[in-house]
Formats: sequence, C-alpha cells, structure tokens
Amino acid sequence: MRDIHDITEIRVSDKHLTARTVAFVLALVLAVGAIAFGVSRIGAKEPGWYDVEAAGDDETVLFGRALRFRYRFQGSSAAINAELRVLQGAYSAALKRCAELLDPVERYHGVVNLASLNHSLGETLTVDPALFAVLTEALALTERGEGYSLFAGGLYAEWDSIRYLDEPQPFDPLENPDEARRLETLAQLARRPGAFSLTVVDAETCALRLDADAAARTALEELELLGCILDLNLLRDAFLLRMLAGELEQQGYTEGYLSAENGLSLALSGMEAITVGLSGLGDRGPESAALLPLEAGRACCAVHAFPTAALGYGRYQLTDAAGRTVYRHPWLASDGAFPGVLLSAALLGEDPVDVCYDALRLFACETPEAVEALASALPEAAAWTLDGEARLVHFNAGAAEAGLEADANYGWSPAA
Repeated sequence: MRDIHDITEIRVSDKHLTARTVAFVLALVLAVGAIAFGVSRIGAKEPGWYDVEAAGDDETVLFGRALRFRYRFQGSSAAINAELRVLQGAYSAALKRCAELLDPVERYHGVVNLASLNHSLGETLTVDPALFAVLTEALALTERGEGYSLFAGGLYAEWDSIRYLDEPQPFDPLENPDEARRLETLAQLARRPGAFSLTVVDAETCALRLDADAAARTALEELELLGCILDLNLLRDAFLLRMLAGELEQQGYTEGYLSAENGLSLALSGMEAITVGLSGLGDRGPESAALLPLEAGRACCAVHAFPTAALGYGRYQLTDAAGRTVYRHPWLASDGAFPGVLLSAALLGEDPVDVCYDALRLFACETPEAVEALASALPEAAAWTLDGEARLVHFNAGAAEAGLEADANYGWSPAA
C-alpha cells in the first residue's frame, strides 16, 4: 500500500483550462455581486409598518421605553428611510417635551412641571398651557370622587415601591400590618377634603398654586413623601398619548398608533382599523378572550389584574387567609381599596383619558353587579372578565355594536 507521504506530485489536467478559468472568474464575479447586493439591502425597507424609536439623550430614550409608536410608510426604500428619520426626530422631540411636563418626580432645566409644583408648596407658578389644561382636567375628575385623585402621589409612590421589589409579598398590606397602615394613611390623605388644593390663580397666564394643610404636611414628612403630592398616576399615559398624538397630527403624521405599557392604545386619525384584544385567565395562564376593532381616531384601554406576556414586572400574586388568589397590579383606586372583582377589562371609546378613567372606575367596583351596572351606563364599548368565572366574557351594548368578536373557547354574557 502506498503511503500518502510517498505522493510528491499531483498532476491536474490542463484540458479545458480556459473554460475553467472563465467559469471561476464568472463565479467570483457573481459571488462578489451577491455580497454587494446583500450589503446594499441592509437597511432597505419595503412599504409597511415600522416601529419609531425614541432617540436623543438618555432621558428621551427612557421616556420611550414604556411606549410604542407604530407607523405605516409608503414609497421607495430611500423615501421610507428618509421619512423614518424625520419622524423619529419629531416624535423624540414631542415625547421629551410632553414627558418632562408630566413628570411628578424629576425637575428639568427651564421646565416648570408637576415636580416643580410638588416642591413649591404655597408658591404660585406659571406653567405651560398644555400642562395647565391637563391639570385642570385632572382636578375636575378628582372632584367627582369616583376613585381617582390628582393628590394621591404619596399613595402611588408607596404602592410602586412595593410592587417593584424583587420579592414584594412580605411587604404587601395583606401580610405586613405596618405597610397596611402606611397605605391607609396615604389613602385617607388623598380623599380628605382640604388636605390638598390646587388653585387656579390666573387662567389667562396659566398660574397655579399647590397647597397642603399643616396636618397633611406633617403626615407626609413623617412618611418621607412630602415631595409626592401631585401625580397623574393611572391617567398619566392617557394624557401623554393624547398630547403626543396632537403634536404628531399637527405635523401631518396620521397613519399610525401609539400604545403604552398600561394597556392603552390610541389610533391616529388616518390609520386603518386594527384589532385589540382582551385576555382571560385560563388553566394554563393568559389567553385570548375577545377582540375589538380599534378604528382611526379612537382609543382602547385593555387592563388586566394578572400579568400577561407583555405585562409582568410590577405585578404579583399572593394567597389570602381564605386560600383565594389575590392579584396585585397598578390599578389601585385612590381610596387604597383592593376589591379584586375584575380579572380584565377592555374599553373602546373616543378619548384615551375617558377610557382609562372608566377602566379605573370598573376596577374599583366591589361586586360583579356593580361592574355590570357601571359598564351598562358607560358611553364606551366595554368587555370584561370576572374573578372566579371560567371562560366567560361579559359585554355591554356598545361592545356588541362595535363588532366584538368572541374567542371560540369563551362563553358570552351581555349586560342586562
């Protein structure tokens, strides 16, 4: 047997050498061309839907993390890329401006915002007209006394400090008497007449003054929450999306929609209808329960007591003394109560603030009958699921008219 090391020369046939050379060169040209084409296609875009990301400084990027802006682009790849860059700049600038105004904690150079008012008790401040409109509307909703308070900043700051712990259960008011007392104190402050006030000093110049009486100041100082009074809390994203949509529409951007981490979606005026969903809780976890069409210029708020695939952090569950599962979520009414009747709800209406406000009212109901009575009287389309019911969705007349679509695994019950 010949060993491979004995082979000292390998002969290659020189037949058809020219043809082989031409074929090799042609293959090389094709390969280089394919690579060049592939490189040229990086960043190429076809007409369709794209996410518009917030860009700019760290604050702007942070503001955009809890929001999503989807927009539909037409035309060539070059035109889409160019328009996307312009829209990203417009969106980022609008987001920074609006989010800074509504921030109850951080103050920014040259901006008079919620935090400015929180740290200027008893002082008259002139605010931006957009913020003035938001605060006077939120104040009017507070005065209705239906579970929302603009002055519940301390309550929500405390609640968030629990929800976002790695292990929140030991600090939950169900398990921790000290924490239960803190939350109750803050809830009492939020609903006590005269504890806080927001006075319109001059409507023409948008001048406002935030005040707290001596007892409220002392209580917040003892709880180390004195700088947490004004807070849009559960309506913040609704006001923010409304403001953003207004600025984008003014610049001619109408074919998209905005959505927030709290379950709110807002369609711009030129957008084709999309479908939004209500989730139920099955044996294996969250599942689709209902679908509603979100049309141009309308808003939907789909909220859930339990965590869904997109909503997990800041939510948890525990078991009460009776062995019942209790779900914890952001939708805490300003009275600090945990009714635990609703599992989920989806409201579809004209205005994002209205649908979020009414979703909060539904979550504050203490009985299934109260939920049904309120939902039946709402101007918005509403669909909801209740704790303790297996695969059953309730809906009002507005939801039926809007084109509610049933999931095959769920039964349906119209409100009386």
